[in-house]
Amino acid sequence: LPPVVADAIVFKIKQKQMVQAHEFIVQKEKKEAERKRIEGQGIRDQNEIITTSLTDEKILRWHGIQAVKAFATSENAKTFVIGVGENGVPIILNPESPEKK
Repeated sequence: LPPVVADAIVFKIKQKQMVQAHEFIVQKEKKEAERKRIEGQGIRDQNEIITTSLTDEKILRWHGIQAVKAFATSENAKTFVIGVGENGVPIILNPESPEKK
């Protein structure tokens, strides 16, 4: 084949591969968007269940318990959780917070 024809064939093949790569990226991003949409729906459903079954005070207490669980599993936590404050929410103290310095 003449060099001009061979170059044209190589160029066409490269362009086709580029298009396929872009199509793959778009497909991947669509899948990720769908995953995020499903995750968001799950969070929304969870929040609806919580808000219909709990009073404001119970919701605050539940979030306080979730925060304590997160602190308990954190390796770098330098925070103290002391009993409960008003409305049954745990008091969370951070001795290195800027307001203490």
